Amino acid sequence: MKTIHVIGLVGDQLPDKMRQVLTQPVAILVCSAAIRDIIITQLPAAGNVRWLSITPLHSCLGELRRHQEGDGPIVVAVTGDPLFFGFGRLLTDTFADREIIFEPSLSTMQLCFARFGIPWDDAQFLSLHGRPLHLIEGKLQTEKLFLFTDRVNSPAAVARFLIDRFGEQEAGRYHLSVGECLATSRERLLTGDPQALAGQVFHEPNCLILRNTAPVTDTIKQRFGLREQELVHSRGLITKNEVRAAVLHTLALPQQGVLWDIGAGSGSVGIEAARLFPELTVYSVEKNDVECANIQANRSRFRCWNLIVVPGTAPSALARLPLPDRIFIGGSGGNLPSILNSLFNTIAGSTIIVLTAVSDRTRSQAPRLLLDGGYRVTVSRVSISRFVGADNKETRLNPIDIIRAERNDD
Repeated sequence: MKTIHVIGLVGDQLPDKMRQVLTQPVAILVCSAAIRDIIITQLPAAGNVRWLSITPLHSCLGELRRHQEGDGPIVVAVTGDPLFFGFGRLLTDTFADREIIFEPSLSTMQLCFARFGIPWDDAQFLSLHGRPLHLIEGKLQTEKLFLFTDRVNSPAAVARFLIDRFGEQEAGRYHLSVGECLATSRERLLTGDPQALAGQVFHEPNCLILRNTAPVTDTIKQRFGLREQELVHSRGLITKNEVRAAVLHTLALPQQGVLWDIGAGSGSVGIEAARLFPELTVYSVEKNDVECANIQANRSRFRCWNLIVVPGTAPSALARLPLPDRIFIGGSGGNLPSILNSLFNTIAGSTIIVLTAVSDRTRSQAPRLLLDGGYRVTVSRVSISRFVGADNKETRLNPIDIIRAERNDD
C-alpha cells in the first residue's frame, strides 16, 4: 500500500517538507488547482507530476482507491491543518489500511486570531462549508465565535443574517473581524459591525471572527435553574421551577435537533431547553400576543437565539415547522384531541411527547388519546410544597401530572 503524505500550506508559502517530498519521485499530487499553481510557480518540476483535483471529494477518493501504480508516495497538499475541518478526516476514514503521514501548518483559525491580536483559547468555532447558515444560532450565546465561511455563507451573508434575525440595533452588539486570503500577497483584514459589512464583497478564501460585545451577566452564563421571578410572565402563568426541572428531565432532550413547545405561555420551558442545549432549535408556539411578547423578551434577555417564537394556534401553526425530535405541550387551549391527532399523522416514530396536566379533564383525556394513538404512556404526579420565612409557613401548589408518551415498538 502506498504511503499518503498530507501536507499543509500557509497561504502561498510552501513548507520545507513540501519541497523535500516533491523533489523525490511522487506517484500522484492531490490538491486544488489554486494550490497546484502555487506549487508549480515555486517548484516548476512539480508540473510533470500526475495531478488529481481534490474536488469533487468523492470522485477524488474513488480515484485514490483505484490508484496503485507509479513510484513514490501519494502527496496531498491542502491549506493549514488537514485534521482541523480539513481533508484529513475523509482520508483517515477511507484509507484505514494505509500509512498516512500528516504535516500540518498553522490553521486558518490560528492565523486569523493572530492577525487581529485576539486570544482564542476561549473561542468556539463552526464550519459553514456546505452547511446551512442557521447553524450559527446555536453558537451565538458565546462571546467569541470563529466561522469558516464559504462562497455562499460569506461574511456578508452572516452580517445580513444577524440583521434579519435581530434587527439593526441588537445585531449592532456583534463585532466582525474578517480575514481574506491570509498569508498571501492578497491578504486583507476588515472589521466592522453587521451593518457596515452586510453589503461588502469578500475575496475567497475568507474567514470570520464574530464577537458579542454585550456584557455577559452571571444569569446569562448560568445554563440551568432560572427562577420564576427572572422570567417575564403575566398573571403568574408560568411553569413552576420544580415542574420545569421535572419536565426537562422527562423530555430527555438531544444535544441537537428540534423541540416544539406548544402552548408555550411565557416560554419558560423552551428558554431553559435552549440554554441547556445551544445546538437544539426550539419552536415556541403561542396564540396569545402578550405571551408571545413575553417569550421574545425572555429570548433577548437570555440570548436564546436558537429559540424561535411561532405566533398562532396549534395544530395549524405546526404545519410550517420542521419535524420535531421532542414535543412539549404545556397548554392546548381545549384543542388537545385535534393537536394529538395531527401529531399522530405527521411526526416520526422516535419522537417523544411530554404533556403537563392540571385539570381532571386533561388528566383523563390525554393518556387515553395517546394510548389510542399507539403510544406507551407513563404518568408522574408532582406535588410541591414550599416553606418560606422564619416561621417555615407551607404553601402548597396544585399537583401537576407529567405525561410522557413514546411509540410502541411492536
